[in-house]
Amino acid sequence: MSMLKRQSERSYYLLQLVFISLFITGLFIISSFISLETLMFDQLPLMNPDTLFAKSTHTAIEETPLITSLIKPMGPVNDYLVAHYQVEDIPEDHARTVVQKVKTTSTQKRASIFLYTTHNRESFLPELGHSQPNLAFSDTSNIQSLLPFFEEALENDGFQLYTDTTDIQSVLKAENLTYQKSYDVSRRSLEQILKQVPDLAFSFDLHRDSNRRAVTTTEIDGTSHAKFLFVIGKDHQDYHKNEAFANQLSDALNSHYPGLSRGVKLLGGSGRNGIYNQDVSPTSILIEVGGVDNSLAECRASLEKLAKTLNGLLD
Repeated sequence: MSMLKRQSERSYYLLQLVFISLFITGLFIISSFISLETLMFDQLPLMNPDTLFAKSTHTAIEETPLITSLIKPMGPVNDYLVAHYQVEDIPEDHARTVVQKVKTTSTQKRASIFLYTTHNRESFLPELGHSQPNLAFSDTSNIQSLLPFFEEALENDGFQLYTDTTDIQSVLKAENLTYQKSYDVSRRSLEQILKQVPDLAFSFDLHRDSNRRAVTTTEIDGTSHAKFLFVIGKDHQDYHKNEAFANQLSDALNSHYPGLSRGVKLLGGSGRNGIYNQDVSPTSILIEVGGVDNSLAECRASLEKLAKTLNGLLD
C-alpha cells in the first residue's frame, strides 16, 4: 500500500508539472500573438497610401517646434499632382491662422497669392439691418467673410493661395493696442509668409470703403457690382513700383469691365499710415471692395471678375 501511495503521489506531481508547462506555453503563445497584432497594427499605415501620407506629415510636425501643420488631403491620394490640399499653419500662441489652398496640375501652375484683411470686421449695411455707416462693423458678416469665395475663384485658375484669417481686433484687444496698430499686427503674418514663400507673387489686403453707394457701385450686364479702389501708401521710397502695379491691374479691370475700378489713390502724410505694409513687395496692394452700402453678393460678383483679370495679366 505504501508503494502504491508513493506512485500515486509521483503521478499527481507529474501531472501538475505537465499542466503548469502547458499553461506557461499557452501564455507565451498568447503574448506572441498580441505582440504580432500590435506590430501589424503599427505597420498598417505603411500599407495604406492615405495613412502613409498622414503619418509622414505627423513626423514633420513633431520636428517643427514653432508651427503645427494640419494637412488634409482633398481628392485621390494617388493623384497628388491634381489633388487639392488645405494647410493650416497655426503659431503656438493661436493668435493667427494662415490657410494655404493649393491647386496644381502637371501642366499648369500659377503664381502664389497671399490674402489678408487688416480691418477684418469692416462690414456692409445691407448685411447688418441698420443704416448707420459709422457702425458698419461685424465679427461675422464682414470683409473677411469674402475671402473663401475669392480664394475659390483664384484657385480655379491654379493659383496657390495663402490666407490669413486672423481676427485683428481680438489681437489688438488682447495686446492692449490701438486701432491704428492694426497694420503692425497684420504685418506679422505677411512677414511670416514671405519667409515661408520667398517667391510670393502678390499680397492683397482687402478692405471696405466708407464711401456711399453712388460712388462704390456700377452695373455690368444688368447686375450690380461693388467697385474697386486700389490704395497705395506713398510714405516709403519704392511706392511708385506698387503704384505701377496697381495701375496695371486697374486698367486691365476697366478694359474688360468698364467702370469696375475707381482707379488708384495715393495716401500718406500726417495722420495716415502711409505704408500699408506695401514696402515689403512691389506687388503688395490694398484693395477697397465696395463701400458701406454694398452687399456681399455685389462684392462677390466683383471679386470673381478681379480673379479673371489677374489671371489674364499672367497669360
